[in-house]
Amino acid sequence: MRLVLDTNTVINGLLWQSHSFHLLNLAQKPESGIEIHCSAYILNELNRVLRSSKLERYLKNTSKTPDILIPKFVSMINHVEPVDIINPPDKYLLCEDPDDNLILGTALAARADILVTGDGKLLKMSPWEGIEILNAKDTLTQLAQGRNATHDTIHETHPPYNAGVLGIREPRAGYGLAQAA
Repeated sequence: MRLVLDTNTVINGLLWQSHSFHLLNLAQKPESGIEIHCSAYILNELNRVLRSSKLERYLKNTSKTPDILIPKFVSMINHVEPVDIINPPDKYLLCEDPDDNLILGTALAARADILVTGDGKLLKMSPWEGIEILNAKDTLTQLAQGRNATHDTIHETHPPYNAGVLGIREPRAGYGLAQAA
């Protein structure tokens, strides 16, 4: 299964015990069949946000630094160049936020099965160009149902998002990017 994660999803996964965290951990298991695809745009935005003053205050009290977190994420990804979805402008439904167009272009270039995001405007577009747009929890639910994943890793007989099936613990309440922002 090919996934593209937007910047906030990646940050949430790198910093907090969240659904995004569990998705990143699952993707590191080769038997999961999950491939994470990313563009230079997303990596640059990740670098910028991780070095922002809001997150700097949080990170200084931990052993996590951008110089550790970014290479960790880079080691998990396949690099793609975003498709230019702005030209021709009438071919694709464009977002009000031009940065979202780059996220969509990354998902299109990766031939992603799922674009993972918490952005409400993007979530409303699902499905787009054959790409499902889901939040991290719903992506884990699909994986637990066995959709596009290997049967040995994720069992089809379990109900949606059963953390035990995926070999992970439920996220603790109160974790998420919104707290740091």
